Amino acid sequence: MTERGHGPAAVILSLAGALALTLMPLPAVAEHLRPEWVALAVIYWSLTLPQRMGLATAWLMGLLMDVAQAGLLGQHALTMVVVAYLALRLRQRIVGHDGWQQAVMVAGLIALARVLMLWVDAIAGQAVLTWGYWAPIASSTLVWLLGTSLLGNPQRHPGTSL
Repeated sequence: MTERGHGPAAVILSLAGALALTLMPLPAVAEHLRPEWVALAVIYWSLTLPQRMGLATAWLMGLLMDVAQAGLLGQHALTMVVVAYLALRLRQRIVGHDGWQQAVMVAGLIALARVLMLWVDAIAGQAVLTWGYWAPIASSTLVWLLGTSLLGNPQRHPGTSL
């Protein structure tokens, strides 16, 4: 087992669960409020167990999302790699703060992910921008606050490099 009792099964199951929650059908009214489950899981594990959550894992999760959602191949993969890279790079700054401050930083990462998705859609000529496009930032931030209050905030642990 690794720090805080998180083995590889916990990481794999949570990433699979995040992908399942992303693909689960929702009513049309709630679709815009769907949190960025995979991005949240990638951020959480990047902060909690950086040696297990690397860029390759983030890329694979993004690629799985691309295939599952029949979108542009590489769009989610690019987004997840950028989000994971920034979470890993800014890990020391993020984990040193309390839950609300972490939530603001996570909201920034989710906002960046949405901007990257919009940018790729615009290049492909598929950009559709409505108010609902930005709603996942708020819902993801709320999920982060709830999740970290239940699971615990990612923190510095002996043996993890910062």
